[in-house]
Amino acid sequence: MVRPAPAALRATQILDFLIAHPTQGFTLSQIARANDMNVATARTVLAVLTDTGYVVRHGSSRTFALGPLLVAAGNAALERYPAVDVARKEINRVSREFGVELLLTVAAGDDIVAVARAGRVHPHGIDVGRRVPLVPPLGAVFTAWSSEDEIEKWADRAGDGDPAQTGRYRRILESTATRGYSVALRVREADGIVSDAIAAVADSPGGREDFQRAASGLARVNYHLEDLNGDGPYRVLMIAAPVFDAEGRTLLAISLFDLPAPLSATEVVAWGARLRDVGLGVTRATRGEPPTNSRSELRTDRVTQSKLGS
Repeated sequence: MVRPAPAALRATQILDFLIAHPTQGFTLSQIARANDMNVATARTVLAVLTDTGYVVRHGSSRTFALGPLLVAAGNAALERYPAVDVARKEINRVSREFGVELLLTVAAGDDIVAVARAGRVHPHGIDVGRRVPLVPPLGAVFTAWSSEDEIEKWADRAGDGDPAQTGRYRRILESTATRGYSVALRVREADGIVSDAIAAVADSPGGREDFQRAASGLARVNYHLEDLNGDGPYRVLMIAAPVFDAEGRTLLAISLFDLPAPLSATEVVAWGARLRDVGLGVTRATRGEPPTNSRSELRTDRVTQSKLGS
């Protein structure tokens, strides 16, 4: 693995922090403390980011915030990844139609990053711009159609070395690939685990270890719905479905919250199929392709390309 340059790593840490708080400004000391840097280092990095327009400094308050150059960067990224813009329009349409909350996320290295939201903010969701570690059992929709090497890397991030848990993670991926979507449950033992873990990783870089431990705990309390053998009822926290790129890789995940509870097995399947079809509609509209080695018969049943953006 290539060792990251310290200056580049610190610059991305500061930008990630500001992106996660887009409407706020922070003092030098606040930025240094939040990113576990000494003040001199943070000052040097901020000087470069300010000179290049990625960050602006407000003289009266002595605070730093996102700079206007990032608008150009964002527009350029949308040109490169049109699926994000199409998916953003779709989640707004679905949110208005059904009164639910939807979130778009991408995989960025070993993290999941939220890039857009529609509907009210869910207490267990991720704020736009926020990073959380891509560790089992989270992020199954990003891994279910991956190569064996990528699946092993994802399972290894759990860090527990438990063969039984590894087998559980693989069954989660299998069920996700078979259905075309993943289902996470509201489990009494897991109440607060997700939100607490997200808050921990947001507060400090050291929170990543707390997040990993919490995520491992989710796998032990049946957080993922593997089988729909019974009639229910099921208390569904989230359903997530993929948007594929031209090479059949998961480019985006569309996550659905605020579902009515409890749901029967038939209702869970209906919501999951609806979300899967939204993802496949975005995939087709942006010239993506579902993976040819998919274990499920992925097809667009309810959302067609002609309806996208309407």
